[in-house]
Amino acid sequence: MIYDVTIKSHEKDSYKLDLVLDSLVLLNPQPNYIYIISPSGFRPNHSFYRKKIICLKDDEVTPFIDRARISVMPNWVWTNLVSLTQNFTENDFYLDVQSDVFFLKQINLFDELGRPKLFKTTSNEANNNNGESSYFRFSKEMFSVNKITDGDSYIIDYTMYNKTIAKKIYSKYRSVEDMLEAAYKVIDESRFPADGEIFGNFVEKFFPDFYCITREINHCFSGVRSGEGRRSTVLAYINKCKQSSFMNSCAFHDWK
Repeated sequence: MIYDVTIKSHEKDSYKLDLVLDSLVLLNPQPNYIYIISPSGFRPNHSFYRKKIICLKDDEVTPFIDRARISVMPNWVWTNLVSLTQNFTENDFYLDVQSDVFFLKQINLFDELGRPKLFKTTSNEANNNNGESSYFRFSKEMFSVNKITDGDSYIIDYTMYNKTIAKKIYSKYRSVEDMLEAAYKVIDESRFPADGEIFGNFVEKFFPDFYCITREINHCFSGVRSGEGRRSTVLAYINKCKQSSFMNSCAFHDWK
């Protein structure tokens, strides 16, 4: 199966982005192209994937999503809306990978039948059993998408999206622009999107046989306040996580 990788990055993550790229060698199969989106169009110095990397500035992303009209956490909400609406990747399938995620073991992205895997986790305790969170108030109002299974979360830092299915999520709107107009009006402190939850629960409800929905991934995360991250700290954290026989991936966040 052919797919692309998308990585939406901020300058605060640039010091570890090459480590994220290093870990992509554990993806099976390998991606066709790797799209890196950032405010400046930053290109990491990475020789192995040099010919596969395509860098885009935020304002080159299509469709255009207006940060100025997002009233709550505009950068974070923008990245979530891009996941669900982007039309710049060459392939229909795209694995969206957070810019601070590191794969530790081989990740098989398709099952023996050729179906893409949609990963969920039981480790996201804050969201596992809360179908009334801000995420779901948004998805219910915008797309009539509810939380399907308590105890699970699709917020796992990497999701295999499909452009055709993603468009069906907002098919009740005349266009993606109309959907975005509605989203700008709905988003507030109590309603905002979580891309993985929207897509995952939509698939689980309407296209459960198209994907292989699995809990096989064990994921852990740590982090520091933005500006305090050090490459040596990240490397030590990755090496520590590799010692666990249970961990498939880990993340090191720079929180503001």
